Amino acid sequence: MRIESQKSPPTRRLSLPRTTELTLDPPILLDPQSLIVRRRSWTRLSGLSISSDVPLKGERAVRELLDDIFSMKLPILRRFVAINDSMSHGPITISSAISPVLKVLVLRAVEHPKIFSYRGLTAIHIYEVEFKRQELLALLEENPSLQILELSAGLCQCDDPADDEFSRPFQHKISTLIVGPFRVQDVKAIFDEVDFQNLSEIRFDIHEEIPALELPAALRPFVQEAFSLKLEEDGSGYFNRLVFQSHPYRTYDITSLTEPSWDGSLRTIWGPILSQLMLSSSASGLTTLEIDIRRLPDDAPWALFFRTRCSSLRHLILSTTDMEPFLDAMNTDIRLLPSLETLNLRGSTIVQKKLVEWLQRRELEGGYKLQTLLLPYQNDWEVSWDCVHALAKNVEVLEDVQSSDDSDSDHPVPSSPTSSLESYA
Repeated sequence: MRIESQKSPPTRRLSLPRTTELTLDPPILLDPQSLIVRRRSWTRLSGLSISSDVPLKGERAVRELLDDIFSMKLPILRRFVAINDSMSHGPITISSAISPVLKVLVLRAVEHPKIFSYRGLTAIHIYEVEFKRQELLALLEENPSLQILELSAGLCQCDDPADDEFSRPFQHKISTLIVGPFRVQDVKAIFDEVDFQNLSEIRFDIHEEIPALELPAALRPFVQEAFSLKLEEDGSGYFNRLVFQSHPYRTYDITSLTEPSWDGSLRTIWGPILSQLMLSSSASGLTTLEIDIRRLPDDAPWALFFRTRCSSLRHLILSTTDMEPFLDAMNTDIRLLPSLETLNLRGSTIVQKKLVEWLQRRELEGGYKLQTLLLPYQNDWEVSWDCVHALAKNVEVLEDVQSSDDSDSDHPVPSSPTSSLESYA
């Protein structure tokens, strides 16, 4: 009798991921068997992302998993991302160092020890976790290779005496610093303690509920050589914003929370800011200016600002519902803005007759003629189209969509490109 042995079916083996990048999302986080398989490869990871948008019962498992991962030190991990979306019991806490070679750290509602050091860390992005001022300073001092620091939740809005104890001024070559919300006094303290030698991008969100806010003195040197400046307020009337460039690759963006005036505008805020901008520089290298302010302050600060900072200005974008202060300022001295080539008024409510008179007088008395004038659509013009088109070598009127098909219109709007002034910058 011939007996043949029967081969048992091959056992299915779970393969380890070959990639050095691993993403742990909720289905995997709540599957113990899957985690066991992946755990075998964690020490070979160079990148790890964890998203913990899990039910309440799964939060404890996530916390235990993080502790388990970091206990292995992950010897070649260079990028770590942890996103906690539930936030039902506050931020998940990381209790120890992640990896000795970590380069990029991204955390959302995940709290790392505030004072930590990684030899070669180059980028930190932390969301929904506040820092104290001295913790931010220590973070910079302990990580000298840091190039990017983003703390979107900003600094604690409290007066902690311990914040004044940091008294070890140091230098740092960080290039990008994004912080907010925080206070003017925090800005001053940070720049007093740190000599920033290579800042190319600043984004600050300064919260001060006061009637007027001046540009923090520590930031004035960054405005000194600006060639591009944007002054903007949001529709709510609570935030103003300064964006200026001193180099094509250097941008400084300051947003402030302030208290509107009685009419709901920020017009009382901009006068002091313009004064500070004038004091920040003796040079006049500004070539591009964008103003997006619903109600402009009075003409006096504008006239002085244009005279001291705008002799080289070539491109101006103005968006406002109240052009009177601008035109009043320009009429104080016909020699203001002698280099202006492009005027974009497409976001403004035009004071037609006064605008035309200024531009005509500017050409007649000063010999200055615009290259390009960009205008919004308006139904009724107080002057002829021939007069409007003589105001600049190239006049473009934004076409009104509703009336563009009306062939019976007495004054059809000439069709023209709707290019933005930004293309001239």
